Amino acid sequence: MVGFVKKGLVFVLLISSMACSQNDSINIHGLSLLEDKKNYHYNTKSCDFTFTDGNSINHNIIGTSSISKAYFGKEFNKNYLEAISSASVEATLRFVNQTGVTVYKSSLIETEYCSSSLFSSASTMPQDIQDKWTTSIQQIDDKDGDDGFVLGLYLPPTKSHLFPSLHSSGAIIIRENTNRWTLIHEFMHHLFMLRSREKGYDPDVSLINFSKNFENLKSILAREDISIIKMATDAVEPYLNFVESLDEQLVQFPLEEMTIEAVLKDASDTIKYAPPTSNEYIHSTANIALKNYMRIVNLGESIYRELPVEEKALHEKMSVAMDKIADRILEITMIQQKYPYSHRESLGDNFLLLANSESTHVHHKGCPHTIEGERILNMTIQLQFPLKNADPLF
Repeated sequence: MVGFVKKGLVFVLLISSMACSQNDSINIHGLSLLEDKKNYHYNTKSCDFTFTDGNSINHNIIGTSSISKAYFGKEFNKNYLEAISSASVEATLRFVNQTGVTVYKSSLIETEYCSSSLFSSASTMPQDIQDKWTTSIQQIDDKDGDDGFVLGLYLPPTKSHLFPSLHSSGAIIIRENTNRWTLIHEFMHHLFMLRSREKGYDPDVSLINFSKNFENLKSILAREDISIIKMATDAVEPYLNFVESLDEQLVQFPLEEMTIEAVLKDASDTIKYAPPTSNEYIHSTANIALKNYMRIVNLGESIYRELPVEEKALHEKMSVAMDKIADRILEITMIQQKYPYSHRESLGDNFLLLANSESTHVHHKGCPHTIEGERILNMTIQLQFPLKNADPLF
């Protein structure tokens, strides 16, 4: 349990170990092992509604825009979400395919429950998309074993020569017998991507800045030729730069997963013909982000304590940065409280909805948003301020 002080308000965070692991119910599974898996104890709910249950869509809405702000400052075109909110699977597929993304089908989930191939009419994956799907699934399988499976994956448009099918449009890959909620979830990734690029977000630049700021801060914290006070003073600007780029990465990856599920649940009165997921996915992705934020808060507090008293401007800069982190933490915990989750709810919910990094040609290409959050955590863990008693020479 972690106590955290924010602008005079004390609130307590309970950070559980719900990141993806072999003991968690949100584990995922590789494509190759799924082919031989029989009687999976997971209900796809693909029989809850038929292919044509729901409304048609007025396609004149395509090209219009009404920007809505979601959690963590993320924005999307709500006209498109509203257009598909009560639509049938048939109408949703036709509409989504006209928004700069193509929906592809993947293999069936083997299940003992009633199963319907709702997405059998989706496009067949070309080889480059199939290879990307297989690689992403295998990456998850290598990490988590055979306790779960993947329902969907979003790949953004890219000019990479490795993925010619993505040159003109993105790709949504979904299981043939999943339900409409999966498609809507992946479509929300597409809507966030479209809006972020409209605002000038460049995933390549973002990742480069994050890596550069990480290395800059890490190098200062590793110095052995300066005093603790000098290290703290020199670390302020690199710390501030890293916090900014870290926050951008977390909002782009694990918090986007959390945001999508929360936005869709907020709109549950209007989203029809789409059986919702449990609240587990909100909590697991939230906890990945919380672990990152709390690590960087602890580092900031260590730096702050060692700053010279007379360096009031540096104290103020650090306070502002940590207040911003506290705002993020508070927003995360408020969403978790809004959509509570108990492990008892997890029975039968061994799945994961995925979205690829927006840079398909960078080193971490193919990583889903949740795995990106854990990759980021593996980096923030490396950032530690030396103990005062480890510096006897100064």
